[in-house]
Amino acid sequence: MRKGYTPLLVDCFGLPEVYEVYAKITEKCGTLAVSVEPYINALALTSEFKRAYGSPTMRDLAKALGTSLYRRSTDKAVHEELGEAMVLDSLLSSAERTLKNIAGKLAEDAARIKRAFIISDHGYDAYYSPPDKYYLGHGPESRLAKIAPLIIVEC
Repeated sequence: MRKGYTPLLVDCFGLPEVYEVYAKITEKCGTLAVSVEPYINALALTSEFKRAYGSPTMRDLAKALGTSLYRRSTDKAVHEELGEAMVLDSLLSSAERTLKNIAGKLAEDAARIKRAFIISDHGYDAYYSPPDKYYLGHGPESRLAKIAPLIIVEC
C-alpha cells in the first residue's frame, strides 16, 4: 500500500476466477501486468485467514487496509446459489454466469485503479452428491479451496 497499490479484499475466490481476472487484465494491460501468488489456508475457512492476518473479521481487515470488503461476494454465491446439489449442466451454467460476472467486475475495477492487489481468504471446490448431483463449497475437507490468491495488478 505504501507503494501506491489499492487493496481489493474478496471473500472466497476460486481458481477459475483467478484465471478470469488474469486473462482480462492481461488482455487490457499486457502480459506483465498481473502476478499471482498463493497463500495456503490450511482449513479453507475465513477464520484461518483472519487468524493469519490478525483480524477478527474480514470487514475489520478491509478497514485496516483502508478499503472495504468487495461488494460482490463469491462466498455468498457459493453458499446460497451454488451450494445446493444440482445436475452438472445446471451447476456449470449457474457458476459461469454468476462467478464469471464477479471476476469480470473485479478485473475491471483493478484495471481502472491501475495499481491494485486482490486478496482472498480461500477458494472453493466442486463436490459430487450421489447419484448424479454436484455443488460448490469449502471447508476443512477441501483441496482447491485451501489456495487463497494474492493477485498484484499494475496496469
